[in-house]
Amino acid sequence: MCGLCFARFEPFRLFVYADISSKIARCREKGADAAAMMDKELQQKIISIDKKRARYYQFYTEQDWGNKANSD
Repeated sequence: MCGLCFARFEPFRLFVYADISSKIARCREKGADAAAMMDKELQQKIISIDKKRARYYQFYTEQDWGNKANSD
């Protein structure tokens, strides 16, 4: 396919969000270490990781993490 063929497609923005209970359930499905943790501990770990991601993202992009306007 030539590069000009893609000109007719219009990109769209996609923002994926999950509430904390969905995040906990996904961690339990995917991670072996999550099985040994209580929900409260797992929630605190998820929140901590999200805060670190937010600081990293803010530092390198000067935009807010979790703002759907910044997502493609």
